[in-house]
Amino acid sequence: MKRVMEFADLVSGGKFDNEAEPTRRLHIRLRDAVMKRERLDSLDVAILTVKTWNAWLDGNSMAPFRIVDADRASVGFPQVRDWPRETRSG
Repeated sequence: MKRVMEFADLVSGGKFDNEAEPTRRLHIRLRDAVMKRERLDSLDVAILTVKTWNAWLDGNSMAPFRIVDADRASVGFPQVRDWPRETRSG
C-alpha cells in the first residue's frame, strides 16, 4: 500500500524532476481537463492511470498519452502490474 500512496502523492503533488515523468504526465492531463472544464470518461481515466502506474513502477519515462480504441476493449485494457494485495485480519 505504501507504493500506491507514494504514486498518489506524486500525481497529486505537482512536483516533478523531469517533464517525461509518468506521474507528471497524468497530473498535467487531469489538471488540464479540470482547467478546460473537459469531462473525462471514467474508463479513459482508469486507462491513463494504469498506463502511468506501470511506467512509474518500471522507472520509465513516458511520451504524451494516447488512448487507442483497443485500450477500451476488455482484451486490450492495460494489465495492472504489481498491485498490492490487501491483507484482511479475522
